[in-house]
Formats: sequence, C-alpha cells, structure tokens
Amino acid sequence: MEFKETEKTDNSAKDFLQVFMYSYYKELILTQDTLWTGNPGDYTNPEAPKSLAELEINDSFLIGDFILMKVYQLLGDIKLGFDDSQETLQEEKYERVLDLDTATMKVNYSMGDAEFAREYFASNPDQVIAAKVSAYKPGYLALPYPWIAKCIIILMFRVEQCDWAIFLLVASSSFSGPFTKPEDSKRDPNSECASMLNSIKKFSYSGLYARHLDDYQKLFHQVSLQLSKSSDSVASESGAVSTADRVKSFKTDEDPSLVELLFQYGRYLLIACSRPGTQPANLQGLWNYMLEPPWEILQVNYEASGWVAHQVSDIWAKTSPDRGQAVWALWQMGGAWLSTHLWEHYTYTMDKAFLATKAYPLLEGCTSFLLDWLIGGRGGYLETNPSTSPAHTFTAPDGKRAGVLGKSEDDLIKRVHKAQPRPCPTKIARDGTIKEWAQDYVDPEPQHRHVSHLFGVFLGHTITVAGTPALCKATDNTLYMKIRDFYYSVEEGPGWSTTWIAALWARLHDSEHAYCMVKHQFDLVDPDHEANFEGGLYSNLFTAHPPFQIHANFG
Repeated sequence: MEFKETEKTDNSAKDFLQVFMYSYYKELILTQDTLWTGNPGDYTNPEAPKSLAELEINDSFLIGDFILMKVYQLLGDIKLGFDDSQETLQEEKYERVLDLDTATMKVNYSMGDAEFAREYFASNPDQVIAAKVSAYKPGYLALPYPWIAKCIIILMFRVEQCDWAIFLLVASSSFSGPFTKPEDSKRDPNSECASMLNSIKKFSYSGLYARHLDDYQKLFHQVSLQLSKSSDSVASESGAVSTADRVKSFKTDEDPSLVELLFQYGRYLLIACSRPGTQPANLQGLWNYMLEPPWEILQVNYEASGWVAHQVSDIWAKTSPDRGQAVWALWQMGGAWLSTHLWEHYTYTMDKAFLATKAYPLLEGCTSFLLDWLIGGRGGYLETNPSTSPAHTFTAPDGKRAGVLGKSEDDLIKRVHKAQPRPCPTKIARDGTIKEWAQDYVDPEPQHRHVSHLFGVFLGHTITVAGTPALCKATDNTLYMKIRDFYYSVEEGPGWSTTWIAALWARLHDSEHAYCMVKHQFDLVDPDHEANFEGGLYSNLFTAHPPFQIHANFG
C-alpha cells in the first residue's frame, strides 16, 4: 500500500498518524510537527543591499549563504503484531474509513472466523493519539509481538485472550523556538511525555474520545455544504464503493457528493494544520513518511498554508533567499499577499483589539518593506525591482483603514498617501491578456501554471465584473491561454493551479469553465505512474502536483 493511499488521522495533537494495513503487521506512521533537521542561523548575504542595482543582470548578490535547506522529518513507524498470522484475511470484509464528522480512523476486518475492529483518534485537548483494537469474538484478541520501530524495539509486551486493548501515544521534542539551538534547549521531551500521560490517567477511553469530539466538532460543524439532492441517499448508495472507485467514476457520474467530500476533507486537513501552538503546514501539510521528503522547502505557491516569510523558509525562520533560479526561489511579495487576510479578518469580526495588537504591527512592517522596495520606473510609476515572475504589485491601503486606530497622521501613513497613486496600474497587453510586467514583454511560456498577476481578480478585489469589464475580458483571455492545452489534453496543471484557476473563473461568473477545472481535479493519479504537472487526486483524496502537495486540498 502506498503512502498516498493511506488515511490520515489527525486533530492537531502535534503528533500525527497514518495507517497502513497488512495481514500480519498493522503499521502506524508517526510525525511530530517540530521534528526538523538543522539549527537556527543568519544566512543573510551582507553584500546584498548595496548590490541591488546590479540585480537587473545578475541575481547572485541577493542569494544568501549557501546551505542545504532543512527538512521535515519522520518521527518513526510502529508495527503492531497480532497473533493471526496463520489466518487468511477476508478481503471482501475489509473496510478502512476516515470519519470526517468525528475525526476518527476506523478499520474493520475478518481473519478466519473472527472479526476485528481498530479505531484511532488524535486528541487536541489532551495531546494524545488513542488507539483501540477489539475482537468481536470474546477472548480472541492476542498481541504476542512487540511494537517495533525502524531501528529499535521501543516496547515489549504480551496480551492474550482479551476482548480489547487500548494504546495511548504522546510525543514531544526539544524544540524551543526558531532562535534556540537544539543543544541549548532546556526542554526535556521525556518528562514532558510522562507529564502528558500522567495528566490523562483520570480519563477513560470514552472520556478521552468525548473530549476530542467536543473540541473538534466545534470547528468542523461551523460549515456545511450540500450540492447533492440528498446527502444521506448518496452516502447509502456509495457506502460500499471505495473512494478510489468514486474518483474514477466521477468523469461519468459527476457525483456532487464527492465534491462535498473533498471540500470537507480540505477543512479537516486545515483544522489539523492550524491549531494554536502548532507549526504551519509545509508543502505536505503535516504528513510525511520519509527522512528525505520530496519537498525540502515551504514553497508557498499562493500563500495557502500559512507561512509568512520566504517560500524557502523552514522551522528555523530562515528569511533570506536561497539557491536556485529567481523565478521560483525568490518571492518577496508573500508577506504582502498574506497581509490582506489580516484586514479581511478585521472586516469580518470588527475586532479592534485584534487589529491594534496583532494585525496593525504586521501591516505596518509589511507596508514599510513595500515602500522601500518600490522604485521609480518608466512613466513616473513605482515598480517592484528587482522582481520575479510570478509577481504582482500590491498597493498599500488608502489610509482610512489606519484611521480606524487613529494613526492617519503617522509618518508611515503619509508615505503611503504619497506613494498610493503611483504604482503601475493593471494594463492589457497587445494580445489582449493581462500584462504581467510593466513593459509589454513577450511571454515565453503563456501556459505556465502560475497566475499571480491575476491577484486583482482573486484573491484581491480590484478587478470585478461590474467595475472593470475590460480587465475582466483580458483576464478571461489570459485564463484561456493558460488552459487551452488542457482542452486538447496536451498538458494539465498541478492541483493547486487547477484550484486557483477555478476560483478565478468563478470570480468572472463563468461557471462552465470553473466546473471544468473542478472535474479535472478529480482525475485519479496512480502513485506508481506520475507525470510532472498532471494534477488530480490520489485515492485518499490528497491533491497531486505530483507528487503530493496539500495546497489544492486547502482550496
């Protein structure tokens, strides 16, 4: 069984679980969100500031000191050995289910004439992974084998003639923040784990489960989506059909309940990746089964995962540009992009305390950076230089927003007022598309998967059907250029690009093209035969670049 075919059980207990199933061993793959390689350090090139002017022809001055990026690590894997090795697994009675409503992983199977059940959940309030294994035939459960990690036996025990067994797993690390070296940390993971286990002794298994359920459902039940006529009838009709088969058949049946499922699955993954105190998701979210994962950096393609610095940052808060081509290794506008969410959060909640204490200091720093980054260009406009593609110029607020906090007379706001009219406006190129650059350059790759120069349509609000119809028409032309090969099956985009373009079509009120991209997302990807940019879904509903990237799951 492939990693991309496993189910993920996780409710941000900081340690995360993936489940494989074999007839003899039941394997659990574990990760812990602060388990990374490396150390903190300052890799900034001190010569970079005085070399900016030379970057138009040479970008080597901007790159920080070369150092291998740090990577997210596998905590380990556990194999539970059961005394059923001589029995035959009845495949027709095998069922593995991830219940999104309860954030619980369930496995039911039969060996010989006995039926077994296993369930797992990761509790956020108690920071524990709980597992329960049961035999429906009294006294038939036996675990005579040790729990085995890859390199060392970590626990030896024996269970015989019981009806059920419960296992509790906690994990910790010595991580003390991005600026403390591991060897200088004062944290003791062993004592922390012992303390966590001691704190839950007073709860029964059902008590732990109830606390987990209450915590998770307060978030998960906030949003519902129904596209099908009857979710219950669709669920009953497809109850015996595997997720992989449902994805395969989507091209013909276009089952709307599968779209509902993918939407809610993305919310489930996002809840797991965004609890207070956890690390933001990287390109694989929080799930990994390798010591050297395929993605060694954060690579925030469109700020979907929550990291606020360079896309080559890591848990040690590295903010300098890294090795590689500027078209992908440099993204100085990521912070500006994310800052828009701060204001949207305020307009939704009208929480002035949040605006004053959390949002405004970040917006202030971001604005200062942008004002320093912009330089005078052709026609008297302000331009970002050096810049990269994909790129977009972000204008600062009009000052009224800062006025909410009585800061409209600050020097920074005065600089904003002075600069606000001068960024180059969005223009239409000779071919009728949205210009990506201030100058009308020939696009060497018009079908490229990035569309960040369309930010004004989505996630921004400066290009609208009602307000800027000419720019919307140019956006439509741009998108057609991007996806025309898709219609002729020459090249298809990765999952995150497919989702992004679908959202752009939706903002243009073009439901037909938006839905076309949704259907492309439901292409089933064979993990053994992956193409570079085909997109689609794996059988566990992870979205593919390929390989797996979590951005499209987040929408």
